Amino acid sequence: MKKNNYQKSQEIRDEIKEIAPTLSNIEKSNPYGLPMNYFEGLPNQISSKLTTNPYKVSDKYFEQLADNIQESIKNQKEDSKPKIRLLKIVSGIAASILLIGAMYFLYPQEPAEVSNGLAVAESELFLEENIHELDIEELMELGLTMDDAPLDSEPLSKEVLEIYLEENIEDFNIEELTELL
Repeated sequence: MKKNNYQKSQEIRDEIKEIAPTLSNIEKSNPYGLPMNYFEGLPNQISSKLTTNPYKVSDKYFEQLADNIQESIKNQKEDSKPKIRLLKIVSGIAASILLIGAMYFLYPQEPAEVSNGLAVAESELFLEENIHELDIEELMELGLTMDDAPLDSEPLSKEVLEIYLEENIEDFNIEELTELL
């Protein structure tokens, strides 16, 4: 059986009374109101506001508008030149400081004891072990002197010196040897 609208709305009201009794006790009324004869005087009020213009402009305002805008832009450019110059200087200094700071943190300096990727101790050990294979002239070209030789090295035995001299006697110049003595 079909229910009509009245029965449906009555069921809804009964349900609201069960769920929210305070809400169901509120009376249905329109809280808004209009003054008497509001719509009768409305067209006259609108037309009176449209005919009166609260803004006043001079007669030649629009004729001079383009010139006034260009002059204003020119004045703004002249006023902003020193500010722009100062801004460029300050931003350049800030960028330089930022770049130096980034280089300091991104590329830390290596410890002083490392030279060309080898630690000084490793270099000394290599020289001590391989000194007999190096030519004196090559060492001098590298800037090494006797002062650079390790102090704790043992003197060469007489046999090692004799073998070295026999192998390299042809490379020695007798005049240079006599000068050394």
